Amino acid sequence: MSDMVFNELSIEPLAKDKTKGFERVIKFIETFKSGRPYGFNRVRFEDSFDQIPLYPEYTLNNFCNEQRTLGILLRGLARYPFIDDDSEEEKRYIENCFAILKNGKSFPCYGLAAAYLYTTLGIGFASDAFWKNCDHLLEIQGDNKETATVYCVSTPAHFQTAAIEQWLESRKKIELITCPLSAHEKQISLRDDHGKDILLQFSKKIVQSPYVVRIVNSLPFNPSERKFIKRIRSNGNVEIVLIDTDMGLGLVIKTTGRNTRETKAISEIIQEKYS
Repeated sequence: MSDMVFNELSIEPLAKDKTKGFERVIKFIETFKSGRPYGFNRVRFEDSFDQIPLYPEYTLNNFCNEQRTLGILLRGLARYPFIDDDSEEEKRYIENCFAILKNGKSFPCYGLAAAYLYTTLGIGFASDAFWKNCDHLLEIQGDNKETATVYCVSTPAHFQTAAIEQWLESRKKIELITCPLSAHEKQISLRDDHGKDILLQFSKKIVQSPYVVRIVNSLPFNPSERKFIKRIRSNGNVEIVLIDTDMGLGLVIKTTGRNTRETKAISEIIQEKYS
């Protein structure tokens, strides 16, 4: 993904005056420009500029109207929608709650949640000392509770930190690994439910993929599911639903994916070949 995502938590505390608000936007623009050599071209926003305050009664839209040249630049880099409709990212965004742990307290977040789901960077204002660090703990609550690291840049110098350099390295071309087991050596575990015979037949076929390690289990019935790939997880698990079955039979498949990016790439290969 070539977009960063705006971190709305960095809006507060508001700037003390118009001059400080101006400086805040200039640093934001400089930070964005520092990301361009790494392929970042746009910033996704959830809210329009007139809903992003810089200091009381003065918004990012006011800034753009007063600073015409910079305003054209800012408006040109903004991208909507915040999260693509009918996407896997939208589904995971709806099904889970996301929060940042800041100064010992939990704050619901939207921009950094989207950055995590898209495996991209957040970008925000350098509004307080907390954002001097660019890596942050993200709490995720849904079917399972987990934590992850999400990144947010707020100064050009962040692109020279070890954390961001390592993260950028991880964005390079994906090199998938394969499972050393032959198809008949891969474990197939299924619940003794209706449709087990259908799932077993499908399992024997899909374990032939070099990226499938084993069949973890069958899923509860999902008769209303319309997507073959129901969910992907960072641990390499992919949930699949056979949407041509009335009951919505499904499987949890362990793949060789070592992170979300790899697992998503594998899920796309599996969908193309086996859906």
